[in-house]
Amino acid sequence: MAIISTEAEIQERLSAVYEELINTKDVIRNELIESRINYNKACDKHIQTGFMCEYEWIDAEISHQENFIKYDIHCHLLEIVNDFRDLYGHFPDYHQMYVTLNLIMLQLAKEEKYELAAILKNWVDRIKCIIQEKSPQFG
Repeated sequence: MAIISTEAEIQERLSAVYEELINTKDVIRNELIESRINYNKACDKHIQTGFMCEYEWIDAEISHQENFIKYDIHCHLLEIVNDFRDLYGHFPDYHQMYVTLNLIMLQLAKEEKYELAAILKNWVDRIKCIIQEKSPQFG
């Protein structure tokens, strides 16, 4: 049975979270595209019915806006994580990456952007869990 160093295991798990972040962003992108199509259909229907389908149009607009916000924060999160990734796909300064993401999350909460902070919190907590599990002195 091969023994994997703690550092290698942290890197492996962080890479898995990174891949999941990319996949999540792609899923949200597809949802964003679909919500835009639905929004356009709702707009057309609203116009064709003599502006009688206002609630359907508003619901489609809200749905599209929510998907856009989720997609935007995931893109921003991915950019930040990429800044901490080296040429080999490792995260040599993962402690600093965690601190940076945590500070951004807290700033979003301070600005009362709770939805964005909650999305970021999910990823920040996962990164913290990986680091804490393998580095008990982290905390």
